[in-house]
Amino acid sequence: GLTQVELSKKVGVNQSSISALERGDTKKGFGMTLVKIAVVLGVDSEWLVTGQVTKPEGKKDEPLEQEILSIYNSLDSQLQAAWLAAGRSLVKSRQTVSKEYRSRKPLKV
Repeated sequence: GLTQVELSKKVGVNQSSISALERGDTKKGFGMTLVKIAVVLGVDSEWLVTGQVTKPEGKKDEPLEQEILSIYNSLDSQLQAAWLAAGRSLVKSRQTVSKEYRSRKPLKV
């Protein structure tokens, strides 16, 4: 995770603003800061504020999504971070393999 100082530098605010947000001491004008924090952290801004994401009407979690969320939520924060890192690594390696595969020239027969 990031420290308050590291996050504040990435978002472009002072550390005391990050501290205030963590304490729940929010005032007008924090909306854009929250959006920037969400972008930096790679999360949905609605989730950052409410802890939930509104699904489109009629959209329900698939059983696999529910299981993944249940497992993730049962982990402590360190294991959640490790799990996310592993998932991101898998996605990145898959993208790399896919790019390499697409860049190969077809065999001439």
